[in-house]
Amino acid sequence: MSSTVPLACGALRCDISPQRGASIAGLWMDDVPVLRSTPGAALTDVRLSGCYPLVPFSNRIGHATLQWNGTSHPLVRNFAPEPHAIHGVGWQRPWQLLEAGETFALMSFEHRPDPSWPFAFDCSQAFRLAPDALELTLSGTNQSDQPAPFGLGWHPYFVKRPHGHLRFRAGGRWEMGADNLPTHHTPGTGLDAPTASLAIDHCYDGWHGEALLRDARMSVRITS
Repeated sequence: MSSTVPLACGALRCDISPQRGASIAGLWMDDVPVLRSTPGAALTDVRLSGCYPLVPFSNRIGHATLQWNGTSHPLVRNFAPEPHAIHGVGWQRPWQLLEAGETFALMSFEHRPDPSWPFAFDCSQAFRLAPDALELTLSGTNQSDQPAPFGLGWHPYFVKRPHGHLRFRAGGRWEMGADNLPTHHTPGTGLDAPTASLAIDHCYDGWHGEALLRDARMSVRITS
């Protein structure tokens, strides 16, 4: 398997690392990074990538203990020194490259029960590059013999540049305690603020499906 899968279309370039959680090592518009970017061959840690998938859950499972259908499942604490399980297992495992072309790549991940997650599932992630957009598709299938909890998403890291501004609409957000676990819900309308002073690690709910991030170098629209 190639250590890096490069995609290119017009001014957009993208390096993907199957071995490091099917993460996006870098995304550039010409020579300007859209995401926090490292050339794929130089990426040594998925936590330094521009984006990685969150499967079969995002955020934290408190104290690495999953309560499901009356059973308590201890999980691996996978992000020391935090005492929780965080962001699933896909980001810390190698994926298989199924297909790759100049503007498209498809990767898969098969999980079977282990101490990190007690339920079997299969997952696929597709990357499609256009001249002005990167489209990601993430899907999962329960392979367990019983109903199982499942969630998925992405963890992008955008570059914080001068004069940056972030705007999106949402129904509210969950406040956190000192242990980084949610404590209570605060109704709201989303966020419309300069990025220079932002320091948030919260879950927003009721997202309207679009976020706009702009700075002096570019404007980025995120949709789902």
